[in-house]
Amino acid sequence: MQNGKIETFLNGLTYHDIYYNMVQDFIIKRELFKLKKQKLNEANTYGFPTGAVDSGKVNPGGEGGNWGGSMEKTLEIASFAKKCLGKDNVISSQKRSRVKTASGNVSDHYKGNTNAYAVDIPVRGKAGDELLACIMKSWNNGSHSSYKGGVWLNVTKDGYRYQFGWKVKNHYDHIHVGVKKTSGSNSKYEKPEDEKPEDVSTDVNTEEKPSEESQIEKLGLGAFAKLARMMRGEKEKPSVGTTLDPVEKEDEEEEVDKNSPNVIVDLKDYKITEPSSEDKGFYTKVLSNIGAPISKENLLFFYAWRQAEGAKSTYNPFNTTQSKEGSTLWNCLSKKNDKCVGGVRNYKTKQDGIDATVKTMKNGNYKCIVDGLKSNKGAVKIAECPDLKKWGTGAGVTRVLKTKKINPPAISKTEVKSVKESFNYETERISDLIKKVL
Repeated sequence: MQNGKIETFLNGLTYHDIYYNMVQDFIIKRELFKLKKQKLNEANTYGFPTGAVDSGKVNPGGEGGNWGGSMEKTLEIASFAKKCLGKDNVISSQKRSRVKTASGNVSDHYKGNTNAYAVDIPVRGKAGDELLACIMKSWNNGSHSSYKGGVWLNVTKDGYRYQFGWKVKNHYDHIHVGVKKTSGSNSKYEKPEDEKPEDVSTDVNTEEKPSEESQIEKLGLGAFAKLARMMRGEKEKPSVGTTLDPVEKEDEEEEVDKNSPNVIVDLKDYKITEPSSEDKGFYTKVLSNIGAPISKENLLFFYAWRQAEGAKSTYNPFNTTQSKEGSTLWNCLSKKNDKCVGGVRNYKTKQDGIDATVKTMKNGNYKCIVDGLKSNKGAVKIAECPDLKKWGTGAGVTRVLKTKKINPPAISKTEVKSVKESFNYETERISDLIKKVL
């Protein structure tokens, strides 16, 4: 093609042509992702609800979208517990962000352990003995029904290691069931050392690979956003993923109150890093508004609760989903007509966050927590409230308290949307722009 013809060809390209090619490329990637998502949805969850990591709900992912096949095998065992107890809500913990077990080994629960899955079934005492007996009678045709707990049971069968823990160190308030994909296929019984609970193997890749979803989002959104900015005559700026970085840094800087530096204080056996005076004011106002004393034990519970929740939703330390005028969604937990209608909230002001937290706690569903705070029952006791499972924290507060190191993250004051929500927002906006142009 001669220079004149090239110039004519380039001049003939319109935004319509550019959009058409980009849309076509994006749709292909999007459809591939939908196919993968459909495959994940087909994974058998045995009727258990799905949710995010750390939610206590089923979280498809990892190798093959079902954690190397270990997810369904673990949930099948959990379904036995469901039948034994005659109720649906029998799991307190599944995939989570915490890497290590109490003894320092990599956990089957850890989200970076891509070929393993685990569940914790909360139960105590005699009821735990009876539940374990019922589960073992149902699993693998009752081949290990003699297992009563007290030691760890590991059984390797058909290329998977099955692990059961009851009445062993740190496992007196729940039955642990973990499954991990292995290369072996011969059934055998292993009795690991008591000081190595949960996953006793060391050949684990603890570095999680970026999800296909995040890669597709990055490619598709980056191209669309760049063209949209070009059409508006704007200069190039970072993509959605990188614009979050300065905000993250801002939040980290806020963790230290310049007027009142963090002070380490002792409360019995705990090492507590006190939050800023502003954050402490948030917690004390919540306590006052529910009629609870501002005691060291109550504040200890709130600090541990905040540490267990840990998200960066604005003025929302415990991640309530209570709607309030002016609030926005930090994440998406429920959809209607393909639109997000529910999730953890970002609140506009500190007072809005306090009001929403108090309203949630006083709605009648969390009586055990509220009564425990009012009676100054003690952080450890309140952490045992079953209401925390309804809230979504599960046994998180108990796990934090057991570490004896309490360091609550700063309450976020700058609105940060999750990357996925930002992507959905940008996609809708650019979709409208495409309609106008085409």
